[in-house]
Amino acid sequence: PAYWDTTKEPTESQFELFKKHDSFWKDEMQELKDYCNIVGIEFMSTPFDVESAEFLNDMMDVFKISSSDITNKPFIEYICSFGKPIILSTGLSNFVEVQAAVSFIRESNELYFSDKYLCVMQCTSVYPCPINEVNLSVTKEYKETFKCQTGYSHHCLQYQPIYSAISMGIDWIETHYSKELLLKKIEVQ
Repeated sequence: PAYWDTTKEPTESQFELFKKHDSFWKDEMQELKDYCNIVGIEFMSTPFDVESAEFLNDMMDVFKISSSDITNKPFIEYICSFGKPIILSTGLSNFVEVQAAVSFIRESNELYFSDKYLCVMQCTSVYPCPINEVNLSVTKEYKETFKCQTGYSHHCLQYQPIYSAISMGIDWIETHYSKELLLKKIEVQ
């Protein structure tokens, strides 16, 4: 079922939404990578299968493991085989699943015992996320338990959680932009 605001994206299921975008592949990724190089930002894309991880490996310095793959040990181990820093998203996961994923990562490569190679992201998989469901406090537990970098995957329409995350010393912030949000931000400035 849809986990997003269907008044803004009327597609009713994840399958149908993903099917709308399933022709986005190597050439399109290379075009995005080239554009990122021109404007001076780092290109990143989250792979969801082995073939994507293989071709994205040549384009990226960091891998993100989607929260949908947090229990997919073979895929996590495959991504770890590249020996690049990993950002682990935790949306829809409980703490035991996050612990298991961190264990998979660390068992596969000793690099991931260094906090420079692993970031665990707090993510609430609701789009948009109500501000009262952000739960930034869990990042302190991630940092203390896993001795790694922490991050916040921002899906709110408000900016306050970003400011809170910065004040808490969170290392990474991921945010999603739409044309509407960018135009709104420009109007505010």
